[in-house]
Parts: sequence; structure tokens; C-alpha cells
Amino acid sequence: MLLAHPPAAAGSPISLLYSSSLSSTREGALFNAHSYPTKINVAAAAACILAHTEPGDVVFDGFSGSGVTGIAASLAGRPSADLKAEIEGVLGPVSWGYRNAVLYDLSELATFIAATVLNPPPLEAFAAAAKQLAESVEAKWGWLYDSSAPDGRTGKIRYTIWTDFFSCPRCGYASSYWERAVEPASAKLVSSASCPNCGAVLDASSTPRVHEEYWDDLTATVRERRRREPVYVYGRSENVLWRRPVVPADLESVRRVAETAIPKSVPVVAMGRDSDVRWGEMFRSGYHHGISHVHHFYTRRNLIALGALVEGVQEAPDYLRSALLFWISSYNSSHSTLMTRIVKKQKTKDFVVTGAQPGALYISSLPVEKNVFAGVRAKLNTVLEAFSALQGRPNAVSVHCKSSLRVHLPDNSVDYAFTDPPFGQNIQYAEVNLINEAWLGRLTETAEEVVVSPTRGKSLRDYQALLTKALAEIHRILKPGRYLTVAFHSTSAEVWEALRHAWEEAGFSYVRSTALHKTQTSFKQTTTFGAVRRDPLILLQKAPPRSSIKSIERADTDPWKELDLHLANLSESHSQIDRHALYSWFIRLHFERNLTVTSDAGHFFERLSARYPKLGSIIDN
Repeated sequence: MLLAHPPAAAGSPISLLYSSSLSSTREGALFNAHSYPTKINVAAAAACILAHTEPGDVVFDGFSGSGVTGIAASLAGRPSADLKAEIEGVLGPVSWGYRNAVLYDLSELATFIAATVLNPPPLEAFAAAAKQLAESVEAKWGWLYDSSAPDGRTGKIRYTIWTDFFSCPRCGYASSYWERAVEPASAKLVSSASCPNCGAVLDASSTPRVHEEYWDDLTATVRERRRREPVYVYGRSENVLWRRPVVPADLESVRRVAETAIPKSVPVVAMGRDSDVRWGEMFRSGYHHGISHVHHFYTRRNLIALGALVEGVQEAPDYLRSALLFWISSYNSSHSTLMTRIVKKQKTKDFVVTGAQPGALYISSLPVEKNVFAGVRAKLNTVLEAFSALQGRPNAVSVHCKSSLRVHLPDNSVDYAFTDPPFGQNIQYAEVNLINEAWLGRLTETAEEVVVSPTRGKSLRDYQALLTKALAEIHRILKPGRYLTVAFHSTSAEVWEALRHAWEEAGFSYVRSTALHKTQTSFKQTTTFGAVRRDPLILLQKAPPRSSIKSIERADTDPWKELDLHLANLSESHSQIDRHALYSWFIRLHFERNLTVTSDAGHFFERLSARYPKLGSIIDN
């Protein structure tokens, strides 16, 4: 049931928070020390905590991910000048001071990240151990990335571009994707090419790829995979950067790597049960062909390099091992796998290398093999800066790798809850996190993971039931009259309705909402038509004792006519209207008026264009 609540006093932090869009950038050491899907910037979480709590209050997050809520509760007592100015610029004066936090998440990777960054090691000891580890491993394994410049000077590989091979549908001739579909001089990827043997036109995205058999020594089986070969090398000789096509010496190095034993620390973990060919929602039969285990996401060179680093961690003192694994893990799946790739950006004369996208397991036809040793060294300062920000914090923050369906806290014991639950089928957390978790030796128990997953037999109804139980636990532990803020993102009308039914069945009432503007987008938000980049922040309340709040009946409102009025009242020009912001507003209108959400994002955008043909230049911020 939707309940009517008196609005917060005009000018109060809560009123100011929900009166305008809240920005969430992907900047700063605490955000970038370790990637995690759908991560919210700590400043946005801190603004929510400061608006709803006082120093010493207890904050709960049942889907805490990499610990942003706990970090924000800690920084509320030790804000930097920039953080203080940013938040007070939105909320006005607030009561700065430490808040305590209790964090729950089912993910082994998430809670490992959160527990490590919230309980950082002594900085000097960690920095010394990390540098010693890097030096000792490179002394033995540095040859993996030895190379030479075009003029013959010795150097190190920075990264190597590998290529798939086309298999011509007409004649079966194999040709390099790099040679057929790439123009290196202009850093351009073409959409079609011709077979050099028969002249057939090849579509770069849909033409079949060449496969090959090989001996997988980790599973002791003959397997099949996409044929891939190195084609272009970027390197460094002292302070000089260079690039060139692959030469015979590079191929000889690859052959030497192929004959080198893989360290025993490399995990042999299947992506699905019993090494299923199709292992989950993220599986794609094309670029995942032959990938059934975690180690298949790597080149052999990078697999050896990572194995050597993880093996070296065991030589460090016990109290530093988690932090060292955090450091290596922060570079692992996001930069060390075949999911690293090249892209073309405007105003660049060469391709730009980018890491794996959070929440995706995509492998391009031009995967990039980075120098792992150089990468972890470069990442060290960011990790140190993140650890430094939370050194010596006095507040209580506990991290629990447990299901949020059963919380250990007593009834009416929490002052505020902030959470960012899974968005239906959008992100398969356990599946995406499996690569890093395999190296940690701790895999997520997925029975109570709150997701839609047909592969695991979890329907939208199951998702709603699990989410309802989780929100009911938050309702139970919240003090009467206190608030829960939910950050949520979906392109599906059914998922929005599942969320609404879940909070209503859990006992919460809707109060108001605003938008969380993520200024950099996820992979799905970049590539999927209908993706939404303005995540609503929804304020819910547990009814106070002896509440006389009256329920609001479902409004007789045409949301499209309301959108007409909204557009007419916008002060900005039509050429600057953001359709993603409009969809976020449209969803929030449905909650405000107690209307059933019926429009998926794609349908909304199509109807928007048809209804407002003069708004053809609607932007996609």
C-alpha cells in the first residue's frame, strides 16, 4: 500500500537531497582501487547517510557490494575538504561525524573487497611487501614480457593485440581479422571486408571464426577454442614508447611460453556445474567458444604471471596477505584477461586500450594482453591511497558474507538503511565475480542470490520473493519512522513492478525519489538500446508508532499527458533533453501516483520519438 507522508521541511537535508539529481562519478582512489559491478561513488552514498542520520547512528546495507556504505559512514567522520564542499553544496549544513555500519552481501568477492579496504594494513609494511613481491617475481619471470624496439633496443612489452581469424562461408579460407577488418594507420575498424581467396564479402561481426584444437594441461584434455594470434606489440625501452607489428622473435616468445609450466597456484575452476558448455546467463556461444573454466579467459603468458604473483603472496606475513591479494585482484579480471580490448575514440590517432567492463564477460575479436607486472606496479599507488583514507577509523563497521534474508541484528535497532539491490537479470554478480573469486579460493553460494536467472531456474517471481524477504528483514531491524533509500536501475517494466511489490509486501511505504546521475556508464548502458543511466534513488519509510497515515488510492492519471506538462515546464532547451533522465522521471512519476509501470525503456524511447518528432536531437548523456 502506498502511504501519504508529510514532506520533509523545506530546506532540510532530506528535502534538498531529493529535490535535485545526485551525481555519482567514477573518480577517486576509493572508487578505483578495486572495480565492482554497479558501484556507487562514495560521495553519493555519504550524502544519503548524512541527510538521514546523526553521528553515532547505525546504518545497514543488505546488498553492500564492495563496501561503499561502510566507507561513506566512515568518511562522514573524516571528510576531505573536497567531499565536505561537494556534499554541503547539495545538502547545506549537516552533522558531520562517524556513523557505524553493518554490511551484508552474499558475494565472497564483494565482502573480501569491503573487509580489506575497511580494515587496511599498516601502509609502510604493505608498500614494502608489495614492492618486494613485485621485484622477486619479476626477477624470475620478467622474461615473459621481454621484447625489442623497432630499432633493436631491448625493452618490455606494454601490451600485445591479438586477433581472431575469419572463416570464409563461401570457400572456408582462414584470414586474419586484423588484416581484413582493421586499418592501423587510421585506427579504424571496418564493418565489412573481402575474402582474399574468393572475394566474398565478409561481415566483421557475423562471419564465423576459425577454431583450433589444443592440449589443455590444466584439465588434461584436448579442447577446442577460437584461433587467436598476436599481431601488434606496444612496448617501452627505458623512457621511450614504441609500437610495431609482430616479428618472428615475438612468436618465438609465445612458443617458449607455451612450453613453460603453469604455477600450481593457478585455479582450475569451472564456470558452471560439471563444466557445462553453456554455463550461465553471461555465456555467448560466439566469443565464449571453448571457455568452460576460469583459466580459459587468459593468455598463457598472463596466466603464468598472475600465478607467480599469487604464489609469492604466500611468502608474505599473514597479516599482509589479504591486502596483497586485494592489490593483485584489483588488476586481475579487469585488466589481465582476454576481456581487455582496444577501442577507437574521437580525436585519437591510435586505438585506446580499455579494461574489461564491470558486469560483463565480453571478449572482442581483438583482445589485448597487458603486461601484468607493469600493471600491478602502476596500480599500487591507487591502492595505497585508498588504504590511507581509512587508516585508524574509530567507528564500528562489520562486514558479513551472508544472505540478507537472515540478518543477525535485533528488531528496531537500525537508524537508517541504504542499499543497491540486484536489478533483476541485469547483472549476474556470482557469474561475473567468479574469475576473481576462483583466485581467492572462495566462491559465492548462489542459492539465495537475488537475481533472475533462467539458467539456474530463477524466474521473475522468484526474484520478487527473494527481494521481498530481504526488504522485510530491513523493515524488521529499522527503528519505527526511519528510512530506507534504494538505488535501483532497470530497463524492464516488470522488474520495476517487482521492486514496488517487494517493498509494499515488506511493509514499507513510498515517500519520494530523485535520480542518481552516473556520469560514466556501464557496458550494458553503453551498448544496449533502452539502457537507463539515471538510476532512481527511492526513499521508503517504516511507519512510525501509532501512525495515522492514510493510504493513497491509485491515481487516475495519464502518465504521457503528465510528460507533456513536464516537457513544457522544462527550462532547458529541447535540444538538450536527456531521454534517460526522462525515463527515470517517468518511472518516478508512476511511484508518486501509484501507477502500474507498463513501459520498458526501449518502448518508452520509441514512443517518445514518435510522440515528439521535433525532439529528434534528444541527447544521450
